[in-house]
Amino acid sequence: MSDTLKAIIIDDEALARKRLLKLLTPYADVLEIIGEAANGEEGMQLIKSQAPDCVFLDIQMPVLNGFEMLQQLTQPPFIIFTTAYDEYALKAFDENTIDYLLKPISENRIKKTIEKIQSIHQADQAQEQNNQQLQYIVDQINATKKLKSITINSGDRIIILKLTDISFFKAEDKLTTVVTNQGKEYFITHSLNQLSSRLPDDFIRVSRSCIVREDEISDIHKGFGGKILFTMNDPKKTRITSGSSYTAAIKERWKF
Repeated sequence: MSDTLKAIIIDDEALARKRLLKLLTPYADVLEIIGEAANGEEGMQLIKSQAPDCVFLDIQMPVLNGFEMLQQLTQPPFIIFTTAYDEYALKAFDENTIDYLLKPISENRIKKTIEKIQSIHQADQAQEQNNQQLQYIVDQINATKKLKSITINSGDRIIILKLTDISFFKAEDKLTTVVTNQGKEYFITHSLNQLSSRLPDDFIRVSRSCIVREDEISDIHKGFGGKILFTMNDPKKTRITSGSSYTAAIKERWKF
């Protein structure tokens, strides 16, 4: 058991974590799962406290997504991405030592990943190669992921909405709405998870149901129970309350 590698699972979906844990059970002689995290912030704390050999990391998560986590890790463990991400992202992994598992994950694919983990761990200069390949992946994704505008289907025409015209995005009843700084509202096909990984840095996820643009925030103040309240600049002066799992990151961003 001395050769067993320590691993953690980071994914915001409890069912996804449970399924992955079940798929990894036959490989207990190779991997010992020592912890789980439900978002990027919890994942960062777990990596720092437990120092795992490898991490099964979801890309689209609240607070910090998978790529944002990588940018904050100076000595990252081996990363196996578990993702339903767009196909363009996967091209960055194919020729690299880092692996990815495309959801829904199959038993055969898990077996190949375990074999890859073992071969990487045994290789000379494995950590240096790991760091180089992670940086390459981050660079490739950052070069292509950012949205320039939002495309909206409206009857027989297509509206191209500039990001600078947007006040915030909200999700309700499985529908995503974009609200402009003029108060107009449009339904869009993107989920908030998809948006949060592709919007520029001036868009901030403040809850599971809302992403705001920083320049469109009128004021921020503390609310009941440690929540943060945002007043937006749209005509309705919409009030938005932070989600509890996002509060720490919000306080860090605005230093209060």
